[in-house]
Amino acid sequence: MMTGKLTTDDSTEAKIADLYADTTGTEVEVVAETGCVKATVTGFDVVDLDSEGHVVRRVVHLEIDDKRNAKITIDDDGHGRFSPTLEYETCEAWKTHTTCEIIDDIRRLDDSNGEKDIVTDGGEDITAHVDDETIESAINSNDGPDHPDAWTVDEIRDLLAWVQQCAEEAWDVYMDQIEDASAEVVYEDGSTVVLSTGDFNSVAEELEFYDGDLEVGDIAMSIVTEIHHELARERCDYSWSVSYPFVARKPDGVDDGQDYVEAIVNGLQRRGLTPGQAWAYYGVEIRGNSQNRWGNRKGDHDHKNVSDALEKAKQKLP
Repeated sequence: MMTGKLTTDDSTEAKIADLYADTTGTEVEVVAETGCVKATVTGFDVVDLDSEGHVVRRVVHLEIDDKRNAKITIDDDGHGRFSPTLEYETCEAWKTHTTCEIIDDIRRLDDSNGEKDIVTDGGEDITAHVDDETIESAINSNDGPDHPDAWTVDEIRDLLAWVQQCAEEAWDVYMDQIEDASAEVVYEDGSTVVLSTGDFNSVAEELEFYDGDLEVGDIAMSIVTEIHHELARERCDYSWSVSYPFVARKPDGVDDGQDYVEAIVNGLQRRGLTPGQAWAYYGVEIRGNSQNRWGNRKGDHDHKNVSDALEKAKQKLP
């Protein structure tokens, strides 16, 4: 089952109850099979009532950022279980239903009935960037290693694998955080990236929704958080006393995407554009953003700056 989440524009959780309030005009993010898109709530419809007058089906109407219409139909079985489905408009017709579960955390995109195995060292080795000594040191610092219930290296590696899997599945969300400046890239190399997430502990947040066989509590979260601190300290000279690090391996294709963007923007500059003109041309003419949207995305709420740079770029290019 594909799963998804609605979050408000300030990243607070949008509980299902919020969808029953009049929140027309609220900006949200919708995450489902179709990816993560910005949307604005445009209205609500009550479709069905039960014999006692309780709402059992409601439709949330949305406008997606590229002006397509969308709607989420929420069915309530009367026992606190909700079944939301997403439909969105294409240029030909309404796309058939895509199931999207509204949950309290970053969505888990998956087509295996909501379950996904975490592959650790026995498979793809997605925690290979963490050695056993680093894990052992964090366990010793946070959990007495001699008591019978002490955390083991393999157990902590399983939690690290979960966090890495979440990072890959939620990569677009972390990119949004970088773009809106709530997170900062402080280091990257060919395989890993180190983010500073301020006073928000993304590691602990991901572990809040761990659904494996282990019981995750404060000690486990402290161990994994300390490991991320150590991984960050090993890689960059940055003060982590007032900020949480989040260290993740890059998903496949990230470097290729970076090379592609760099090639385009640098090529435009070689053709005589300034960096600002090249970036405006890339965002609007190549990526298809409106001047308003591109200005907002780069933190410039006066789209005239984009307009002026774009006009000069077009004059310079043959």
